[in-house]
Amino acid sequence: MDMISNLALAGGLSWASGLRLYLTVFIVGLLNRSNVINLPASLDILSNPVVLSVAGVLCVIEFLADKIPYVDSAWDSIQTFIRIPAGALLAMGAINASDPVIATIT
Repeated sequence: MDMISNLALAGGLSWASGLRLYLTVFIVGLLNRSNVINLPASLDILSNPVVLSVAGVLCVIEFLADKIPYVDSAWDSIQTFIRIPAGALLAMGAINASDPVIATIT
């Protein structure tokens, strides 16, 4: 993958993970596992069956938590501090730069 594709992937993954982190990880991992998309080698872990299973279960929990008023607020409060670093890690994995300057900038 070239640098433009990696930057687009990084931006898309980090944006989508801010909305629904577990759904993003599940769908991207599933698409990579079924060879619909090709992720960089640093993100191949997303297609691991254990990661897919955990992301799928957490996606269902997140869906159900959104239906209960106080649980929804508590879930969103906790997830606010999880989604941002997870999006940054996904973006960093998508960049996969061997140059530390590029990795630091992005």
